[in-house]
Order: sequence, then structure tokens, then C-alpha cells
Amino acid sequence: MIQTLAEIKTSIADILRIKPESLHFNLNLKSDLGLDSIDIVELVVDVEKKFGVIIPDNRALELVTVADLTKEVAHAANQN
Repeated sequence: MIQTLAEIKTSIADILRIKPESLHFNLNLKSDLGLDSIDIVELVVDVEKKFGVIIPDNRALELVTVADLTKEVAHAANQN
């Protein structure tokens, strides 16, 4: 899960053009990081490609924190 978190932080940092080290597990994607729904869709598509998983749209809409996304990717990977 640590590698997953590191790659997710890199994806978020790329979208926001910030350093991945500034991101923390419990940051809120919208209120703390300022991602809008389009950014979140872009993020989900990016991590789906990186990890070879599919995150259902209804689950993607429920993602609130960096932790939520990390856990969802881990869950989706275990389904394969």
C-alpha cells in the first residue's frame, strides 16, 4: 500500500503541479487540495491506467480523501 500511496500522490501532484511530498494521507481532495469534479475524474482515470484497475463511477464519486483513493485502488487491485 505504501507504493500505491506514493504513486497516487505523484498523480495528484502532477495535476496540481506541486511536490508529492506536500501531500498527506488524510487530505480532502476537494476542500484541502482544491480538486474539482473534472480533476477527480482525471485523477481516477490516471490511477486506473497506472494500476490496471477499474474504479466504478459510483465509487469514484464517493472518494473524499487521498486515503479513500488509495484504499479504493488497493480494493480494486484485489478484485483482479
